[in-house]
Amino acid sequence: MPSIDNLLRDELKRVTDTVQPGQLRPLWIPAPGHRWRRRLLPLAAAAAVIAVAVSAVLVAGPKLTPVPAAAPVTAAVPRHYLTFTFVPDKQFHDLPVTEAVIRDTASGKITGTVKITTKSFPASVAADAAPDGRSFILAIAENAPKDEYRFFRLPVSAGGKPGHLTEFPAYPVPVNAYLAGIALSPDGTRLAVSFSYGLGATNSGPAKYMVGAVEVINLVTGTVRTWTATMQQGHWYQPGQPSWADGNRMIAFTWQQAKSMSNNAMTMEGVRLLDTTAPGNNLADARMIMPKKAVSGTINSVLITPDGRDVLVATSRNSHGTVLVQISEVPTAGAGPVRVLRTETARATATTQGTLSASGQVLSLAPGGRYALVQCIQFGWLDLDSGRFTPLPAHSPTPPGQVAIIYGVW
Repeated sequence: MPSIDNLLRDELKRVTDTVQPGQLRPLWIPAPGHRWRRRLLPLAAAAAVIAVAVSAVLVAGPKLTPVPAAAPVTAAVPRHYLTFTFVPDKQFHDLPVTEAVIRDTASGKITGTVKITTKSFPASVAADAAPDGRSFILAIAENAPKDEYRFFRLPVSAGGKPGHLTEFPAYPVPVNAYLAGIALSPDGTRLAVSFSYGLGATNSGPAKYMVGAVEVINLVTGTVRTWTATMQQGHWYQPGQPSWADGNRMIAFTWQQAKSMSNNAMTMEGVRLLDTTAPGNNLADARMIMPKKAVSGTINSVLITPDGRDVLVATSRNSHGTVLVQISEVPTAGAGPVRVLRTETARATATTQGTLSASGQVLSLAPGGRYALVQCIQFGWLDLDSGRFTPLPAHSPTPPGQVAIIYGVW
């Protein structure tokens, strides 16, 4: 019987041979004046979306399995989006099980659901779409019975029907890792994973110090490169959701720091940009491209645009009992005006203030960079060129005890 290495080599060659020149993603060159025309639009409601795509290959432990090649980038709105909800399951004594919900972008209608059963109840899921426009990658960090990432592939038909949820071999991670997010590179060959973990913990107390990390898993070769930031002068650091720019080279992420190991109080410092081709492995050396003072309010999440020129930022602030949430576009070069894309306000109470403040999120950006999926109190997608915002159903009406996670993936 052929060895596993030979089988994988043959399969990779077979998939490579099926790729036609017309299937390869062309280099994206902006039309002359395109960005300037966008900046001259009135500052109307407009904002950000996630793209749908899983492409070339997926994680299978140290060895990887090819998947269909990416489809060409189009200017069309992605056809479906993905959210998560917690559903009590009698099979697990009514413990909350995470359920993926697929909806039609045009109508918001549910086209299919899939339960994600793990050893965690409920499982906190990080997700990204793939460049083929036909599948999603899901990732879960589990701490029992051993510390590991678990990766899943969820294919979706043209009609929005989910296929079989395939789990790939687990990938080991440090003890008690907190998974901040994942991002698949535009060509689908590399998976960026941002997380943090503690070291020096004992049975009777917390970790003595924390480490922030970003890993890039090469899905073709199986190699992994890791950048870490250890504690410095009593501060520890946490990178946020990663996003790719400049093809498959640069990774942007939020940068938070904490002064104490005794609580979870974090201070947002801004947005950093990591050059994955540069030497070194110190994550703290990644260049700061947007300080927190560039925008008003607390930064909740960011995504960098594919060309790397701008950062889409979700912020929130509280003024005399009113929560103001904004989605803005900030130039990474440090010059030029901040473009406010969308603003929403809501009166807050003691019980709703936290939820409203966290409701500003830039969830996903389409491959061409034109559409974004956002949560700005309202959930929906936005055409960044025209400024048109279209509300979408985030989740089905929730019975008592059911919690919805709004996480858009196209």
